[in-house]
Amino acid sequence: MFFINYGNNFSLNQDGYAYALAIGKEWGWSGRVYLTRVKEEKILDYSAYEYWMKFGGNEQNPVWTSKQYEAHPLEGLFAFQQFSAIYHEGTQRFIAMTNEYVFDAPNPWGPWTVSGRWLKSGWLGYQPGIISKDTGSRSFYFSIAGQPEQGDELPYQLCVGQIQLSVKE
Repeated sequence: MFFINYGNNFSLNQDGYAYALAIGKEWGWSGRVYLTRVKEEKILDYSAYEYWMKFGGNEQNPVWTSKQYEAHPLEGLFAFQQFSAIYHEGTQRFIAMTNEYVFDAPNPWGPWTVSGRWLKSGWLGYQPGIISKDTGSRSFYFSIAGQPEQGDELPYQLCVGQIQLSVKE
């Protein structure tokens, strides 16, 4: 599971739930992403977690279950390996970053859409981490471990970059 970062000391959260995005296994995963939530004060009590099942009539009414096996994957969000996610205050959107794509959604449960492909051609990236400190009104920083295509002389390295967001009104 990857908890959605809500800023310093969880200060941007307004409903008291901690949300986490989850994949099917830690290594070698490629596929759909799931959502779970738990009241902030119960975060250490795994039996208190709830899992997203579906929309209850519209996107503002998610249906939750306490049974993990009843969870359904989120629409429009997929991942290869690990990723990270934040609530971006400037855009008032949830942003997830995978090894290749940036996704956004109005709520943790979606609907999620592909915002763009960030990966530079010929470069291999792994496990991006969105840095919530110093997010701009239309930007954020990230770190990623990566390397150029096989055969190049450069070693595996840690990289820091910035994504500039364009928001359609």
